[in-house]
This record gives sequence, C-alpha cells and structure tokens, in this order.
Amino acid sequence: MAHDFDVAIVGCGPVGATLAIALGQQGVRAVAIERETSIYHLPRAVCFDGEILRMYQSLGVADGIAGVSVPMRGFRYENDAGQALIDWDLPYDRTGSQGWGDTHMFHQPDVESLLRRTMAELPGIEMWDGHTVEQLEQDGDGVRLTVRARASSTTRTVTAAYAVGCDGGSSFVRRAIGANFETLGPEQDWVVIDGVKLRPLDDLPEAMIGYCWPSRPHFFVPMGEPRLRWEFMVLPDDDRSVIGTPEGAYGLIERFAGRDDVRIDRSAIYTFRSLLADPWRVGRVFLAGDAAHMQPPLRAQGLCSGIRDTINLSWKLAAVLRGEAADGLLGTYEAERRAHARAWIEIATELSNVINTTDPQVAAGRDAHLLANPMPYRNETPPLGPGLHGDAAPPAGLLSEQAVLPDGSRLDDETGWRFLVAMTPAVEAALDDDTRRALADERWFHVLDPGAAVADELLARHGAGGALVVRPDRYVLGVADDATGLDELISRWTGHTTAAVPH
Repeated sequence: MAHDFDVAIVGCGPVGATLAIALGQQGVRAVAIERETSIYHLPRAVCFDGEILRMYQSLGVADGIAGVSVPMRGFRYENDAGQALIDWDLPYDRTGSQGWGDTHMFHQPDVESLLRRTMAELPGIEMWDGHTVEQLEQDGDGVRLTVRARASSTTRTVTAAYAVGCDGGSSFVRRAIGANFETLGPEQDWVVIDGVKLRPLDDLPEAMIGYCWPSRPHFFVPMGEPRLRWEFMVLPDDDRSVIGTPEGAYGLIERFAGRDDVRIDRSAIYTFRSLLADPWRVGRVFLAGDAAHMQPPLRAQGLCSGIRDTINLSWKLAAVLRGEAADGLLGTYEAERRAHARAWIEIATELSNVINTTDPQVAAGRDAHLLANPMPYRNETPPLGPGLHGDAAPPAGLLSEQAVLPDGSRLDDETGWRFLVAMTPAVEAALDDDTRRALADERWFHVLDPGAAVADELLARHGAGGALVVRPDRYVLGVADDATGLDELISRWTGHTTAAVPH
C-alpha cells in the first residue's frame, strides 16, 4: 500500500528529532508533527551520558553535541553537617568505555537547535510545526492521522506505514492506543529554578551536589557557563503561590547567590514521577521517550532513555521498511526497551529515596549507613530485556564498549548501522558455510580481521573467548567460545531476515 510517509513521528522534542534523523539517515521517509511553532527556549533535560554521545556519533552529530556541552566534574551528596555521603570524582577529563567522556551537561535549546538543523538537511524528512494530531486510526496496512494546523484551524490527513508517539508525558498517542502508566514510585513536587550568572561566582561548587538536608532536600546543578540550576523539594507548609515564582526562588537560593549575582529565567513547581507505560506498541503504533516512561531526574536518565528508544527502534523499522527483515523484528522493541527503562526508573527512584527524607531520625540512620558503607562510582547500565539476543545471560543484552583506533578515530565510524563481529582465527577457520555467506554481506556485517589487535582488544573487554557480535544499536548480541556458538549468534539475526521467513 502506498503511504504519504513511511513513519509519522508525533512530537519533535529531542526524542522525536533524534528518531527523525536516525530514520532519515537510513533512507526512511518520515514526517515529524509538532504542536509548537518554535523550540522551547528554557532548559528541561540537562545531561547526556557517554552512551548517548556514542549514539549521536552514529548520527554524525556527536561533535556538535560535545561543542554545546561541558563535562560534569563530579557528583556528591552531602548531609546538613557537610559530610560527603556520596562523592564521585567523575572521569570528565578522559575518554570512557563509550569512546566519549562519561557525563555531559548542556542547555537543551542548544541541543534541539542542532538536531533541527540536521533534520533539515535530510531530503526524506519533513517537519510540520504548529500542528496537532487530533485523531489516529490504523489497520493492517498502515496508520491514518488527522492533523490540525493551529494557526488556521484547517485539517488534513496523513498516512504512514508506522507511527511513533514521541509526544511527552501527556501523550495523545499513548491515550489513542489505550496504553496506561504503571506507577513505580511516589510522586514528589519540587521547585526547579533555572538561572544565569550575572558575574563570576567562584565560590559555587564545580560538581553537582545533592544536599540531603531533612529540613529541605535540594540540588545544585552547574550546567556550563553561565547557566545554573537548583531543585528544592516542596514541603507541606510552603505557600505554592510564592515558592514557584522568581521572588520565591531568590529566597530559596539566597545562601548560593543573590539578585545581583543571578538572573532567574524560570521558577516552577514540577511533579517528579516514576511511571512506565503498558503497552509500548499496538499494531503499527509505538511509544518512545516520556510517552513511554517517566522517572525522577536524580540519575539524569529520562532523556537518555528516550534517545535509547529511538536508536533501538530506528534500525529495526528501517530494516522492515526496506523489506530486509520481517515485521516480527519490531516485536523485540518493547521487550528489550521496556525492561531497560524500568531498571533505570528503579535506579533513579532508589537514588532519590536517599536524598528525599525529611525525618531527622531516618536521615541520621541513612547518614550513618552511607558513611560506613561508601557507595562507589559505577558507570554501568542495565541489560536489555529478552529480545533479539533471546534470554541469554550477560554480556548478551549489555551495552558494548567502543574501541578507539590508533589514529584516534572511533570504531563505530567504520561499522555504521551494521553488526560488528570480532573473532579469533581459530573460530574463523571453523565457521559453517551459512555463517560465512551471511558474514560476507557487508550491508549488514562489519567483520574485523581475526587476530587483529582491535579484535583481540574487544574480545578481552567483553570476556569473549572466541567471538563477539555487537548489534547496530551498540548492544551485545552475544559472545561465543567457538565457531558453533558464533553460528548460533548470527542465526539470531538471519532468522529475522526476509530470506529466512516464509511468505
């Protein structure tokens, strides 16, 4: 069936824009439909980790993202006596396992502007801003959306083979497919204050600090010159008509800075939630980003999780739309990503529980425990849920590491949107004919020379005795000790290709 577009993306914040770029660069025709007419001018998300810079490397925009961001220089929790309960000196000044620094702070409008410019360069991508989706219908052949222009109130219809709701926590698409949120933690109201320095403030910390004060838990977040953020818990006795205003903000931040030091750009009360949608897919319609999951910001993984959604989904959609893989491949999206997002929500909720108590006795017990049992810094990510890798144990389903080559380039730039395969010469010599034919398809496989230093390095990094296969989204498909194991790994992909699927 002919459609206006291959994919309709509802919502074009950073998640929707990233999905549009990922699809467009893989030859998919997509339209992004956004209700606003311009990029929101104030910051919301403020942090990417090294994995997300690696994802953006695949899209060719990582250097641009790095250019509008700064490394986070530490993360600390302090009690009201000034003792460090958590103190992580982040490796901001060196390359991490993803080929980039571990944590980057940014001003979201700068990132969105970069993404929109990249979208505009892709001939297969259209952007309809100032439009709202009022109706969504689907059948076995595609999706039909009724779209209204906000300026003129005129409506039109658009058809697509698939649609993806990237339209935030109040998602129209989520409601349209009948998905509901599962609650994984308590709701909490916090005041978020964004400010800009009016002069140098050398006494402010370089690190992000969580002040675990039972009198009022709060955060200080340096976002890169000259921007700053504070977050304060709203207490039961607070006057909400004051505390969420600039006037109230100056009262909250007075021990950090005054009116002559900082201009308040925003002070507003936000509800931090721990929510997970169910389901993420109905027929030809998918959810991604805040439409699918919401979490407290204390681990800075809300937007990161949305970017992971788009990268996971984009290469699978592209393969199906090009006729290279069967629709069953798309069934792995929710299975893999929902479990992964749940894990991050639970991590963020647990970390938020460390700071959030307002009971002095509970706080004293927490302090004693953390002082006696320091929490080490770990740059780990949860595994994907069962999906393309089956239910194999880690490292299958874990994020892979990226090699930096002797000339300073990064291996993903050679691999592109393909599976990366590393193996020993002994494994290569014993492969069966079907696997050899599959690996000869350079469209889908980037095979490192067996015995090459970079292959041996990656095998060692991932604990692989004989072979390693990394998916196009940089997660490990699996490891193997011998040729038989590698044969099985490759069949996990070839079993989804259209050549292997009966018609």
